[in-house]
Amino acid sequence: MTISQFVRHLAGLGGHLGRKCDGRPGWITLWRGLEKLLLILRGTDLTQ
Repeated sequence: MTISQFVRHLAGLGGHLGRKCDGRPGWITLWRGLEKLLLILRGTDLTQ
């Protein structure tokens, strides 16, 4: 996975739709995606 792909997936978690006309995701969207990713990782850690 490249950095560009990671940023796109992170933005998707943050609510960015990724359409052609949407442009690049902003920092707030990336931050929201990171928060969701961390919650997912914590949840999987608790189940193990």
